[in-house]
Amino acid sequence: MHARMIVLAAAGLVVATSASAATRFVNAAAAPGGDGSSWATAYNSLQTALASAGAGDELWVARGVYTPTSDANRNISFIIPAGVTVRGGFAGDEDSPKDRPADPDPRTADPLVDTVLSGEIGAQGAADNSRVVVRTDPYTSTRITLDRLSIVAGYDIAGSGAGMINEGNIVTLEDCLIAGNEAFSGGGMLNWYSSDVTLSRCVLRANRASGQNGSGGAVYLSLSSILTVSDSRFEDNYARTLGGAVTAFSSVASYARCTFERNDADLTRGGALYTYDCGLTISDSFFADNTASGNGGALLNQRSVATITDTTFLRNMGDVGGATCDEEFGPVNYIRCTYDSNRSNLSGGGAATFAGNSHFTDCTFTANDASAGGGIYIAGSTSSTITRCTFQNNLAQRTSTRGGGLYIVASARCTVTDSTFTGNRTSVGGGVDAGGSGHDFIRCAFVQNACVGSGGAANLTAGTSNFINCLMARNAVGVLGSAVLAGTNATSNFYNCTVVENNGGIESLYHGGPMTVVNSIVRNPTQFQLRGPSTATVTWSNVLAGITGAGNFNADPGFVDPAANDFRLAPASVCIDRGSNAGVPAMTTLDLARAPRFRDDPSVPDAGNGVAPVVDVGAYEFQPPAPCPGDANNDGVVNFPDITAVLQNWTGPGPAGDANNDGVVSFPDITSILQNWTRVCS
Repeated sequence: MHARMIVLAAAGLVVATSASAATRFVNAAAAPGGDGSSWATAYNSLQTALASAGAGDELWVARGVYTPTSDANRNISFIIPAGVTVRGGFAGDEDSPKDRPADPDPRTADPLVDTVLSGEIGAQGAADNSRVVVRTDPYTSTRITLDRLSIVAGYDIAGSGAGMINEGNIVTLEDCLIAGNEAFSGGGMLNWYSSDVTLSRCVLRANRASGQNGSGGAVYLSLSSILTVSDSRFEDNYARTLGGAVTAFSSVASYARCTFERNDADLTRGGALYTYDCGLTISDSFFADNTASGNGGALLNQRSVATITDTTFLRNMGDVGGATCDEEFGPVNYIRCTYDSNRSNLSGGGAATFAGNSHFTDCTFTANDASAGGGIYIAGSTSSTITRCTFQNNLAQRTSTRGGGLYIVASARCTVTDSTFTGNRTSVGGGVDAGGSGHDFIRCAFVQNACVGSGGAANLTAGTSNFINCLMARNAVGVLGSAVLAGTNATSNFYNCTVVENNGGIESLYHGGPMTVVNSIVRNPTQFQLRGPSTATVTWSNVLAGITGAGNFNADPGFVDPAANDFRLAPASVCIDRGSNAGVPAMTTLDLARAPRFRDDPSVPDAGNGVAPVVDVGAYEFQPPAPCPGDANNDGVVNFPDITAVLQNWTGPGPAGDANNDGVVSFPDITSILQNWTRVCS
């Protein structure tokens, strides 16, 4: 009985709580004295409606302009109580929010936000405007929602958050416009003290953080707060120092399907976004024409852990990192991102990292421009990786002019894998300029890069760099090393590389420091193939005009179609099965095309070094046609002559008579012939 009374009492409490929630109506054009219970008796003051609202209430606000006060008191704001929803955009006769006109696509047009909360309370001009237009009830756990509202014309050059302040609470804004607000920092919005703010389908435009050290033109986020943004636009915002659109300190921010255009960090860093000691996620977003006078024309990550996926950076500009710049710690991961036509006045036309532990995967860098590192600039003490990326037509010119595609001076080892460098230009290091501790280039292609100085594909200044299964073709220089110049402090190793048709200079490979070439093809129209004051050790390689060393030879490699830059080995190439297995670095299982290494061609005698299958010479392993099951005599048809071939080679190792390709001629081969009888193989 006692339990039943508790249940009934709880049910009554729920009913009472639900019943207490109300919809209150507001219309600036309504007659005075309304009680807000209907459109016919609407409040004509939003402040009156807010004063009477409680948790669970909805305020439906008709189109019009609403100011926090009718006098000149700049300290009065709209204060939204905890748990209250304020919806705008009503004509004044709707029965449901669904009766309002549908909003357009927020990515291309503004939301319908003709319910305006304005700080313009005095004379025209900002100086006497409300300091803060909207404040939400602080330190509460019941969500506050704003829907289809404009928040404009707040002005507090000595404070922060002129448009809106959220403090230690949970707030959602949907289909809102925050525009034309100006403060010391966070011109449009201040979120701090563990606030949790969600923006969906919003536009934040022309807000300013213009204080002496003003940061976050549209939003300032700090003190363990959370900002979640989707399908929103940040346009034409300005910060005097950090984060033209958003500055975040010690917080978490995420952006999905957002655009950032024409935002400006005037004096320092992060043209659109600046994050410090944060967690950052960006996906499916677009950054264009953002600027910073310092680092990170679009984005600056400092001591932050970030993941940026499927995002485009177009025509952004900064001093270091035309689009993005990562500083200290990380990691920062860029996945399937596009960098196009960004510009840096100094280093990293597309991206730069300073001990930022940055990782680029499946990204493209096209037509970016810098003084050094046209595509990417990497420096500092943490390792970065570049995987399956494309660098095309990037330019490093003006002052230091190094590394047309990539410039690495990191003291920690960096790894570049499965990437291509094409048509990049500079003075030194057409594709790559690499120094620091030395770096690894695995399955990379350097084609038609150019420099007026040295190192058409790569210029190496220090450390030990390894090139494994790489192609260097048709690069050009004006001085030394049409393919690679390795300076006196650089050690260079080439394993299974194809270095061909590189032009200019005196030699294709210049070795100022020790150089090792194994299982490689080196054939270029230069006076020398290799030249330099240091030692070059060349073995098991095909070198034009010949060179001393074990297993070396000089013969036309027999490429598939060199005129079309197809430097794979054609059938019967002299480079098939002619390398040294001992010269293949450990764990190397794939060639430049990611096809298997160590594929035996039974039609070619093994002339190399090692137990079959013997590795081919060059960046590509010849891939023999797949065997035809049951075809014991390799004539393309499974029939009686195959049985004869099995009997003639009985107990032999094959390939003749080995119909099932198991390495021995025996009864299973007869079975394979019968199972594939009359089969015709192409």
